[in-house]
Amino acid sequence: MTLLVISAYIILYLIAAIILLLLLITTIPFIYRSEGHYIDGTGSAYIVVKWFFGIISIRYQIDSTMNKSFEMKLFCRIPLKFKMKPSKETKRSQRRISPRGIKNILQSTARTLKKFMPSRFCLDAKIGFEDSYHTGLMCAVAPLFEETMLNYNSCSVHLVPVFEEEKFEGSYEIYGKIMLIILLIEAVKILTSGSFKKVKK
Repeated sequence: MTLLVISAYIILYLIAAIILLLLLITTIPFIYRSEGHYIDGTGSAYIVVKWFFGIISIRYQIDSTMNKSFEMKLFCRIPLKFKMKPSKETKRSQRRISPRGIKNILQSTARTLKKFMPSRFCLDAKIGFEDSYHTGLMCAVAPLFEETMLNYNSCSVHLVPVFEEEKFEGSYEIYGKIMLIILLIEAVKILTSGSFKKVKK
């Protein structure tokens, strides 16, 4: 009986420790910085994330040729490096974003930025979708996003729609902090809102 009681206490302590760890990960803010550009078919982007006073830091970088690098440091002293090779075959997604999905994602992004506004946010981009209807939808929704961002002195947004062709060019810079739990909540909202529809073969 005593052994069973001890085992029960150990299991309870383990469960409590796991719950506490999850609460720490999801509620302690992550400090992030990201910059990137893509113009005339070339560019690169990186993101650096630090958590818990820099005890854990992660850096991910990718360029236009799909060369990727990933670096993680523990306690600011132990580097762990990973290099990922580009995949030989690219499988096309069997799902595509719906017009309502574009609106949901933009609104979700605006809500997230409003809750955890980065201390700096700059975006200068030319965007055109394969379907001009989606580009027009972006034009209708983007002002709401721009208005939210322009309420802050450290932010600037400049979006230029392109109707003649599919185009994604521009540059961005972001610096701020956010809690993982907010991203998880917004991700669940998008996934359960019917933003993606299955493509028929």
